[in-house]
Amino acid sequence: MWIFTPIGFFSVVKTEHDAEDEVTIRARVRADLEALKPYVASMSEIREDRNADYWYRATAKHEDFAEAAAQLVRDIDYSNFKNQVAAKQG
Repeated sequence: MWIFTPIGFFSVVKTEHDAEDEVTIRARVRADLEALKPYVASMSEIREDRNADYWYRATAKHEDFAEAAAQLVRDIDYSNFKNQVAAKQG
C-alpha cells in the first residue's frame, strides 16, 4: 500500500521476515519515517539498505500502524493537499 501524507510518503507491506502481527514500513527519505515515528508506538529503529528500492525501513505492529493511519486521517484540516505538503516539508 502506498500512503501519501503531509508528513511523508510510505510503502507498507507484509514481508516474509515480519512477525505475524507486524508490517514493514518503507520510505525513500529517512525523514519521512522519522516524522511517522511519533504516530506509531511500536515502530522499530530505522534501518538503511542502499541496495533496496526503498532505502529506509522499519517494522511496527500491524494494529499500531492502522491506528497511526487513522490518526493521520483524523488530522486532515487542509483544503489543498499539495499546499499542505509544501508547508510541512518545504
